[in-house]
Amino acid sequence: MLAELGPRIEGGAGHARDAHRDHMACHELVKEAVFAAAGPWHPDCGAAPWPVSTLLAYEVWTPLWDFAYVEDITDVMDAKIKALEKHVSQVQDIDYADAVRSFNRYRGVLTGRGRYCECFQVLKAGSLA
Repeated sequence: MLAELGPRIEGGAGHARDAHRDHMACHELVKEAVFAAAGPWHPDCGAAPWPVSTLLAYEVWTPLWDFAYVEDITDVMDAKIKALEKHVSQVQDIDYADAVRSFNRYRGVLTGRGRYCECFQVLKAGSLA
């Protein structure tokens, strides 16, 4: 799948120290998929090995205290909230949209990099330009 999509920057579904065990498990699965995509271990998949140049881990439930990369998401904040609201079973009882908007605003204020920002750990560095 990674070879098919060919993303410029790949991100885990959460960093390794996220407080939610599903997010931690997803983080490990993404790291394993990135490792597997780079090697010749699955020739039956039909795709040539495809190394991932950059792997980022981001905040879901638990804030990062050791982030190394900040992205200004001001221009896509509304789209992010609309995407979040598609997870009906997750947002029906808790106003995650308000929490996410507020947290990204907090990151924007403290980093000074934009109105709304996301912070990432860099697990594997390629080009972040």
